[in-house]
Amino acid sequence: MCIDDSPASGQNLQIEWLTETDFFPVCSASMSVELQQAPDFQCKTLLHVRSAPPSAHYPTWRQWFGEAGIMHLEPEAGPVFSEAYMALQAAMAGQGLVLGQSILVDHDMAAGRLVRMLDTPVSLRMSYYLLYPQQSQGELAFELFRTWLLDEIRLPLYGSTVSAGGQNPVLPHA
Repeated sequence: MCIDDSPASGQNLQIEWLTETDFFPVCSASMSVELQQAPDFQCKTLLHVRSAPPSAHYPTWRQWFGEAGIMHLEPEAGPVFSEAYMALQAAMAGQGLVLGQSILVDHDMAAGRLVRMLDTPVSLRMSYYLLYPQQSQGELAFELFRTWLLDEIRLPLYGSTVSAGGQNPVLPHA
């Protein structure tokens, strides 16, 4: 059994959609006071996530700026991280802005470690799926775990009033 961002296919493999997450710029609370509008992004470092092999699902800054209708001179400039959590840690340390996934950043936003910048709606989304062998269905331990997981996914995220996959509130600047 695994949770993945692509609905892989395979013989005797059951694929179940779990949730959807959206993307938006986040940064440390200290950096957020310097960023009041989109043009302020020009003077800040953009942090990038590029997995190996590259994931077609994870959006780039170029895509985000394009959908948001914001002109940025160098959307590809800045450090590249192979894992989203590494880029988020760099953002929390004040090293730049990163495109955060709601499912990964809601807890840090609620704790004040990250602040959502610009409430600009874009269509960039990523889905997560539960993949498991079909023969697992009906096994008590599996069904209990699956039910627990589905219940947890649908709970509001870390004090948010919105469940996973919904629009997350923009936190006020610290």
